Amino acid sequence: MKSKKKYTIIVSTLIVLCLYSIPVYAYSYSGVSKFTNKSSYVGGYSYTSGSGTQSVSVTSALYCDGELMDDKYGAGVTYAQADVGSNADRSQTHYWMIDGRHVANGSYTYKESSDSYTFNP
Repeated sequence: MKSKKKYTIIVSTLIVLCLYSIPVYAYSYSGVSKFTNKSSYVGGYSYTSGSGTQSVSVTSALYCDGELMDDKYGAGVTYAQADVGSNADRSQTHYWMIDGRHVANGSYTYKESSDSYTFNP
């Protein structure tokens, strides 16, 4: 009976040690896209911020009437920002949009953000 108890203790100890050796990363992250300039030069940014992350990244893209005008990439440990911009034709109505794609820890999953506005002459 004594050897069975000793065996149970050894097995339990090994299980606990194995569980503690598996790293668990608790992290969170979010992202924002925003226009900062809406004049003859249209521009803005997208950023990703994280907590408990090993890395974050952002891809920011600026569109005018569905056409890609500019795109940038940024990366960091807890914060990444990508600024985009383009000269604007102010003689007619245009629909502008900034799209941001936010990633943490090199994951295949991502979050998205966007901002848009319509220029009317």
